Order: sequence, then C-alpha cells, then structure tokens
Amino acid sequence: EKVKPKNMLVAADLVLSNELTEYLSDLTKKGIEVKWIDHHKESLDVYKNLPDYLKDKVLVKNAGSATSLVYDYLGLKDDISRRIKLIGDRCDGERHMSEEVEEDATILHKLVRLSEPVVSRARRELACYGSIKSDDLKQKAAVVGLLMAYGEKIMKERLFYETNNFQVYCLTDVIPYLIGIGHITREISTKNQKDVYTIVERNGVTTIKGWVKSDADKIFSKIAESLGGVTYSRAHIGECRFKERISLERLVDILKELY
Repeated sequence: EKVKPKNMLVAADLVLSNELTEYLSDLTKKGIEVKWIDHHKESLDVYKNLPDYLKDKVLVKNAGSATSLVYDYLGLKDDISRRIKLIGDRCDGERHMSEEVEEDATILHKLVRLSEPVVSRARRELACYGSIKSDDLKQKAAVVGLLMAYGEKIMKERLFYETNNFQVYCLTDVIPYLIGIGHITREISTKNQKDVYTIVERNGVTTIKGWVKSDADKIFSKIAESLGGVTYSRAHIGECRFKERISLERLVDILKELY
C-alpha cells in the first residue's frame, strides 16, 4: 500500500505468491505496467497457474540468480554487466563459478553483513568498474571474514541436539556481535548434509534461523504457530522471532514431529 507507482512496477528477486498474483492483477486492470522477475522454485510453482494475461508480465525461470535473469532480459553484452551477473550467481549460492570474479564475489558476500552505506559503495564500484577497488572495503570484508570464522567455531561448540535429519545450535548466551549467523548456518548445513536451526538472542529478541532442504514455509509456520512467534521464509531459508526466550526442548519436539 505504501508503493504507489504512477505507471509501472518492476520487481526482481521477490518470491511470487498467490496473494501477490491478485495484487499484480489489480494493478494491471488499473492500467499499470508490471514486470516481475524471479528465479525461486516457489515462483515457478505459482507461475504455472497464472492467467494468460499475467504470464507475459512475469519472467520466472530457473537461474543462478535474479541478476542473471535481468541480464538476459535486458540483453546486456558488456563486460561489466557480465561480471556482475557472475557475481550475482555466486552470491546467491552458485557453487561453480569463473575464477575471474571469485575475489569480488567473496568481498561482496561478506560486506552485505554490514551497514547499507557500505554495501551501496561496493555495489556502485561494481557497477562502475566491474570490480571492488577501494582498499578500505577490502579491509572491512577481511574483518567480517575473521568474525564469521570465529562464529563458525563458536557454533560447532554449541550443538544442542542432533538427529539423522537435522541439527539445533544454541547461541543465546554468546558474544552479541557475532555476524553472518545465517550464512554460517547454511555452510554447516551444506557440509553436514542436514537441515540446521540456530537460536540466537539479541536485544531481548530470540530468533531461530534455519537452512532446510525443502518445505521451509511449512516448517517455520508450524514453529511460529506452536511457540507464538513471527515467521518469514523463502526457498531454503526460514526465520522465526520471539519476544522472549523459548523452550529448546519444545522446539526439538516440534521438529521431531515435522521430520
């Protein structure tokens, strides 16, 4: 409701839902041009059932990133755009990539854990040069890397519960400035080939961060319903927030029922 475009709405890298489909339909009927670009599996599922008059306004394909789809949609051919496409794919989880962008992709992947002005500077440099040039940005990324490595070490020491299908880690009483917990959760899940749930506590808010192979929405909706939290999920990522500490034993019981 806050967004009131005069004649066009363009959205990229946002999961398409049935509710959003109704919204796009309403905008189209009001004469507003719509272009929706996404690469997530959930969007592909919704796209199959779209009415024909919306299908030409929605570009949904299986791709390494939404950046890739925008690159192809705009027909970009220049070297800077090509590098940004490769970096976008890597930052969105692509494991195989060209070595030419490895350094820049790694730097950006770390910098996104910092403030928006820092991230915006890095993105501007990528847009202008196809590479991150500033030494201070590289130094900030190096510090983030050290903190994330320390965070992974701490997490491995805080395994609370484990089954053949999932692991639960508890970080409710550790140093509050650990960063990149979501990324670390994902890395541990990939290494161990199990779904991973990490509980963190900051500023009086308890958060469950998870990386799961499938059904993130179903799993986190059930957790939120059972424990009284607010949830967000897309693709393999899920998160639940609570205004007070939760029972870890109760969380484990819920997960056992789901698995």
